[in-house]
Amino acid sequence: MTEELVGYIKGERARGVSDEKIRQALFDAGWMIVDIEEAMEPVEHIEPALPQSVRKSRVPKKFLLAVGFLLLVALLIAGGVYAYQNVFLSPERIVGRMLLGLGDIKSFSYESRFEVKQADISYLYESSAESAILTASGFTDINDGQNPKSRADIDLMVQGQSVGRVEFLSFGESFYFKLYETAFDELFNLTPIREKWVKVELTDVGADEQVDSTEVYEKIKAEFMEHPPFKIDKQLEGQEINGVNTYHYSYMLDEENFVEFANGVSETLGFEGAEKIGIEDVTTSVYGEIWIGKGDMRPYKLTVNVVDDNGSLNGEITMGRFNEIFEASAPSEFMGFEEAIMLIVPEGNLFSEEELDEIYGELTPEEIEELRQLYQL
Repeated sequence: MTEELVGYIKGERARGVSDEKIRQALFDAGWMIVDIEEAMEPVEHIEPALPQSVRKSRVPKKFLLAVGFLLLVALLIAGGVYAYQNVFLSPERIVGRMLLGLGDIKSFSYESRFEVKQADISYLYESSAESAILTASGFTDINDGQNPKSRADIDLMVQGQSVGRVEFLSFGESFYFKLYETAFDELFNLTPIREKWVKVELTDVGADEQVDSTEVYEKIKAEFMEHPPFKIDKQLEGQEINGVNTYHYSYMLDEENFVEFANGVSETLGFEGAEKIGIEDVTTSVYGEIWIGKGDMRPYKLTVNVVDDNGSLNGEITMGRFNEIFEASAPSEFMGFEEAIMLIVPEGNLFSEEELDEIYGELTPEEIEELRQLYQL
């Protein structure tokens, strides 16, 4: 961050220019998104100066004509600049503006569909299967940073039959789920908890420290803005998504940025001991398409295709209702996590001795003891 950048922001704010227009002007001038956001924070808002009163005076007509001509030329130039920056935007500028606006998105709804092909997923079904389809819909709302909430309805289908459906609700650090169809009936007797809400606190699954969801979100957003893990491949024909006219582009994985982004997120989430990945570890082909609203620069639709030697994943997600307040309430009737575990496995043992020996072989003594205490093994 430079004094020049901070000084420019102060001057523009003093003239009454909005922060959004300042961001766009700096981005269009070639400044990095991270530098812009960093410089915007410490600069105090300055009230625009009031114009001084001007005394009436007689002005020659030739002077007025000259001023009028200069104003006309200035308007033409300004119009050309505006058209260049807002009408004839390059894909990189449009994507850059979308990235700048991600921090302003506090809530959205979504619908998604993902299909896995050519992978060995026969363990999800009694007969062999070569593909599975996962659908999910719901919303995420972090307007209240201290108490974010979300809802999701997830369904897994194999050979046209639902083998796993679950509803999720979250409020702050409390999570609720309700199971419907499931492919794991042969492993566990889930009848006692089927179609009943189960409440899970982070402490129930071994999380002793509270997580500041807003802080984590901001850090991941900053990593994404500094190291966008994809790059625009080409411009496609614009389309209308849920009544919104959009820009339409294809994209592909930016391997160098993806490595930086993945390592940054790993550090943010506190994955201690996790090895950093390098370019040589990226052996998967990733590409897709993105639709960005022409008016608000929001991401309205995204498709993704992931291909490697083990199979492929193809999916799409459609988003909308940005920054709306979503209504949701916690279930009035539910059972606790420990109660649900004891109903599923009355003996208190989730695994056989042979299975435990195999699991323990991959863990440290400390991890084994923590696992025993957590699941009452």
